[in-house]
Amino acid sequence: MNYTTLTSTLAVYMVTPPANANFLVALPQIIVNAENRIYRDCDFISTRTTQTQALTPASRQLALSSFTDSGQTVRFKVVQSVNVITPTATLPDAGTRVPLQRVSRDFLDCVWPSSATSNGVPQYFTMLNDQTMIFAPTPDAAYNVEIIGTFRPAPMGGAAGLPATTYLGDNYPDLFFNACMVEAAGYQKNFGSASD
Repeated sequence: MNYTTLTSTLAVYMVTPPANANFLVALPQIIVNAENRIYRDCDFISTRTTQTQALTPASRQLALSSFTDSGQTVRFKVVQSVNVITPTATLPDAGTRVPLQRVSRDFLDCVWPSSATSNGVPQYFTMLNDQTMIFAPTPDAAYNVEIIGTFRPAPMGGAAGLPATTYLGDNYPDLFFNACMVEAAGYQKNFGSASD
């Protein structure tokens, strides 16, 4: 199911003209809400990715970089695992992956209270917030880290830069359409359908 098919089918089921201005304004949000609902409940392999970033020597923090999916800038939603690549400045497939253990911020601050005196190859990591990681011991060199996690793909859309087809539309058209209809029921103020 592509954007054009979805738009025309939704208009038929909602009994609204496809060119209705209010429908066209609400449609992008209907699609985003439906996709987000599905991605929160299902763990699709297509939403997993691996990104490589370089650590800064003597700094225990790393801000996660955004990356591109279908021409849209996206960010990690959940970091699942992290590997340090040795030796220094080596790409993952050319070096050795050293898996890091996820621990709490309290553990890192207790065991490695000073960033200046505890340098080495990181062994542990934690999330400071949704887009910043902390490592311990503090990196003594510019190691690359391989970050594995999930992201929220770019939504289906008709606007420039948005994909006309998506993983959900291609592989789960019935699920995607039904989720859109639940959101559309809210748009039509049929809140009984949206809350069932």
